Amino acid sequence: MRLPYKQRIDAYRKPVYGLVIFVGIFGIVNLLNMLFSNMATRKREYGMLQCVGLTDKQLSSIVVKEGILYSVGSISISLIFGTIFGIILCNVFSSFSVFGKVIYHFPFKEMTVYFSILIIVQMIFAYIIINFYKRESLIDRIK
Repeated sequence: MRLPYKQRIDAYRKPVYGLVIFVGIFGIVNLLNMLFSNMATRKREYGMLQCVGLTDKQLSSIVVKEGILYSVGSISISLIFGTIFGIILCNVFSSFSVFGKVIYHFPFKEMTVYFSILIIVQMIFAYIIINFYKRESLIDRIK
């Protein structure tokens, strides 16, 4: 006997949310890895810029704006490709009648939570980088 549509969807909901949470955590860890490697790579460059007159405030502005650019780029790519992939996936499921007629609904709540977490993590990391640069001497950063 086939389960009704609602029960079939509910049976898959927890595993799918688990996968979404895993991918979200993986994305945030990937962002942190990119920011850490960028910090290590550009530490000397920032030191040289401060030697020629870049102030701490300007350095903070650069780090924050760069992080926001990464986050906005990530959000844009996620929105574009995620929405396209979601629509295609719903059409495939509909054509195979796996779940009956499946209509794509944009996940506003989930995306808002994920993007909020992404921006908060990025801002916290920018604050950590700025404090790290302020604690380290200019000569150490240039070496």
